[in-house]
Amino acid sequence: CYLEGQLAADLLHEKYPDGCNYVHLGQDTSDEVGRLRLAGFEVQAAEKDYKFECLGVSPSCNWSAENGKTYMAAFLTKFSGQIDAVWAIDDAVGYGALQAVQEDLSGENEKVQIISVGGQEANLNAIKEGKNYLGTIYQSPILESDGAMKIVNDIVINQKVPSEKSISMELPVITVDNAGEYPPAY
Repeated sequence: CYLEGQLAADLLHEKYPDGCNYVHLGQDTSDEVGRLRLAGFEVQAAEKDYKFECLGVSPSCNWSAENGKTYMAAFLTKFSGQIDAVWAIDDAVGYGALQAVQEDLSGENEKVQIISVGGQEANLNAIKEGKNYLGTIYQSPILESDGAMKIVNDIVINQKVPSEKSISMELPVITVDNAGEYPPAY
């Protein structure tokens, strides 16, 4: 989860190398996934000196598109024309944010870019459109189980015991450039 946050920060920096204003649609930080994703994003941004300015952090979205939409609509009103990007805790919340951006009638928030974690079909389709959905960090059960089996194989069959305390597998970052290469994660 920490790595997912780091990758999201890197993707946002690629889009905005000179910095940007963003909002975070998140999860209660007592939830380990939400806490680690947020920490990964914030630490990566600080360590690499990314020029991000967080305008606001939502209350817990409870992994809900409806909550993401509600909180994003409030941010669009409060910070109209000031938000460059959204860092959403997962694809459901990110999709809610996308709906809020698309339904906003002010004309001041049309360029808001969204980043999340997941790989839901609706989000992949939005990424392919190349308008408001910058990308998602792919979290597929198939990818994760294949990665776990590779690690087990390396340890059991190849007798390669990793020296690290924790082992991370590579997570693809899906953007408009490669969205067609990945099936929906769920």
